[in-house]
Amino acid sequence: ILTDYGQRMIAQQTFQRIASPFVPDVVAPSMNSKPRKPRRASSFDRAPEPHDWRWVVGGIGRLLISIGLLMFGFVGYQLWGTGIATAQAQGRLETEFDQLLTTPTTPGGTTSEQTTTSAAPPTTGPLDPGATTTAPLPSTTLVESTTTAPGASVPGDGTFGPPQNYVIGSAVARLVIPDIGVDFIVISGARTEDLKVGPGHFPETPLPGRLGNAALAGHRTTYGAPFSRIDELQIGDRMTVTTIEGTFTYSVTGTEIVASNDYAKVIPTVDPTRATITLISCHPKYTARQRIVVHGELVAAESDIPLPPPADLPRPQGPTDELPGDNPPDVTDPASGIPDNGSGSVGTGTAPDGLGGGWFNDSDAWTPVALWGSALAAIGLGAYLVSRKLRRNWVGALVGIVPFVVALYFFFENLIRLMPSAL
Repeated sequence: ILTDYGQRMIAQQTFQRIASPFVPDVVAPSMNSKPRKPRRASSFDRAPEPHDWRWVVGGIGRLLISIGLLMFGFVGYQLWGTGIATAQAQGRLETEFDQLLTTPTTPGGTTSEQTTTSAAPPTTGPLDPGATTTAPLPSTTLVESTTTAPGASVPGDGTFGPPQNYVIGSAVARLVIPDIGVDFIVISGARTEDLKVGPGHFPETPLPGRLGNAALAGHRTTYGAPFSRIDELQIGDRMTVTTIEGTFTYSVTGTEIVASNDYAKVIPTVDPTRATITLISCHPKYTARQRIVVHGELVAAESDIPLPPPADLPRPQGPTDELPGDNPPDVTDPASGIPDNGSGSVGTGTAPDGLGGGWFNDSDAWTPVALWGSALAAIGLGAYLVSRKLRRNWVGALVGIVPFVVALYFFFENLIRLMPSAL
């Protein structure tokens, strides 16, 4: 008895033997084969859609999806893309700082001849009565620069090292905080453009390693996020700062949250006989409503001997509750890079605050935003025309993807200039 399968096989073979001599192209269909689906026509070969309400709704949907993808891309650029430029700038600044450490020059760049002078510090009190420092600061050998940069002044008592006249934007120190993974070159200045390359030092305050309060600012979420984990610092954690005047270790003494314009508690030197440091960033993350402030004091046993602060520090203007930099300066002294209020007295202005910028505060960004936006539109149109000519969507995407990504990066780079600094 033949099974059903056997019967089907016999029937198929019989059909092939009978039909093949007369109709060679006839092939018996397989009993188990499925009919093939017709190949979908290219989008360029289909009949145009009727311009009814469905066409309108579909167009709006595609537009919203495109905007959503661009927004996700912009968020990614803010969180990670901005770090690319910061990393490049840090590499340049690291080279600059290494040269600064090995070249006997003043901060302004003029080669100096150094003479040693034994002088007592201007204060006689203890540097820090706490457990992390030593007893009263002894007389020490200090370096007096006999040749200074243009516009710099050196007191005649021989108690000061190189004057604090770094050009805004130049490398001044290296900050290392092992507990939160920080290792950045610090630049002079805390303006918006300064903080894009790393932590910035407020020029209104002494440099780290000098008596007084040295203040540094940095971002928490963008441009490399140097202070991303600043809230994790605990009392006793160490911070090491290296300048041309030595290596100085600070111990964290506390953290506080202050209002965005309440810097009277943060910037000024409270006790000129102590060497302290202040780290400042936005709080909470992704906003600029408040500031997180971490305080530290010099650990004398682990540091070089601190010098007195220079006498030519720029002084903040305006109400005492303003951060140095809330009011932009009128002009900047070209020799020292220190803001000037136009009266000819260097250092009487204030540098802009790089953490508190609002929406659309950079009017110069509109032109490059428009140009790069036009470039994006042109690249997209070109890719579409290529796809239409060759009747293949993937060809246009392959041709346009690289120039589109490059143009999109520069578009985002200028668009972020219109956003608040803390975002």
